[in-house]
Amino acid sequence: MQKTPTGGKPVEALDHNERALRLYRRAGHRGGQAMALNNAGWLHAMLGQYQRTLDYCTQAVALNREIDDRHAEAGAWDSLGYAHHHLDPARDLSDDPSQC
Repeated sequence: MQKTPTGGKPVEALDHNERALRLYRRAGHRGGQAMALNNAGWLHAMLGQYQRTLDYCTQAVALNREIDDRHAEAGAWDSLGYAHHHLDPARDLSDDPSQC
């Protein structure tokens, strides 16, 4: 089983997180959904699956904006930045403040 640098098990964690996401959706708990989406994105990043990170974390950003949770939104943006950096480390976003 693949482990993260800190010894975690992202594949196993993804299974648990997907279950949590389903339960949050069923309960209509939007904050929980956003958290689970960002967690899924981060776990995919730990597996080197950066495009999947972008998919999940983009959804997390949008949902956090809808519920006006700026702290959690910032965390999702951080995850997006991490993925973008690994997909294209030469990309410079400093010329486009809307991406910061």
